[in-house]
Amino acid sequence: MKYKHIKKERVFKNEHFSVYEEDLILPNGNKVRWTFLKNYRTVGVIAFTPEGKLLMVKQYRPALEKEIIEIPAGLVDPGEDVEKAAMRELEEETGYKAGKMTKVCEYFRSPGVSASMMYIYHAENLVKTRQNLDEDEFLEVLEFDKKDIDELLKTPLDGKTIYALNYTKSYLIK
Repeated sequence: MKYKHIKKERVFKNEHFSVYEEDLILPNGNKVRWTFLKNYRTVGVIAFTPEGKLLMVKQYRPALEKEIIEIPAGLVDPGEDVEKAAMRELEEETGYKAGKMTKVCEYFRSPGVSASMMYIYHAENLVKTRQNLDEDEFLEVLEFDKKDIDELLKTPLDGKTIYALNYTKSYLIK
């Protein structure tokens, strides 16, 4: 299949992402206008306390108009190393510093409308430090037993958290 890119225009930009509109010619010859997000990377972290509790955060998401439970996560700053961003986000949100980070996966978040990437890491050898939230972040740190994962998976969750919990069940719980 051959797509022809005609014209791309940025129609919105903020510190987190850009929105583009692009005119394309489809393989069947039809012309369409596509709108998509571009140019941001995010990290999520699977982490257990030294006592074996799974660290999660509960925070309000304005787009949903409610709080949801998620793995610790956040944006990768421009030019920032992805693994360092995972370390930073874990400590900022939970108050734990990881001695070791291992990349679990990377994936396109929603390729139909976005070129953004998500990187999931597994943090090990955690040491308690202190939480250091951004001024616009308000969240609660939660700790769950491994046996709670199946119940968590029955609740409405975002994609990164579903992936992380299933990975944890499959590979991290012995």
